[in-house]
Amino acid sequence: MIKEYNTIKEVAGPLMLVEQVEGAKYEELVEIELPDGELRNGRVLEVNRDQVLIQLFEGVTGVNVFNTKVRFKSEVFCCSKRKPRGCNSLNSRI
Repeated sequence: MIKEYNTIKEVAGPLMLVEQVEGAKYEELVEIELPDGELRNGRVLEVNRDQVLIQLFEGVTGVNVFNTKVRFKSEVFCCSKRKPRGCNSLNSRI
């Protein structure tokens, strides 16, 4: 199940801190929707209670902490050619 949040607290370099998040997992894939509708991708680097640190893959230009949406896709990031069970690869999509 995809969960969507607009509770971004801070953006610094390629990192984004999102608050009030439930059920996020380490290495989970995220989709970031900018105010203009452009989509970016990222992954969860750290989970601390209801705070999640995300690494953005395509940069932060255009990200607005008030109007950007973050979707947690319930898929785990994997960059290996031999995917372990339950691992989704982004290699073909990046």
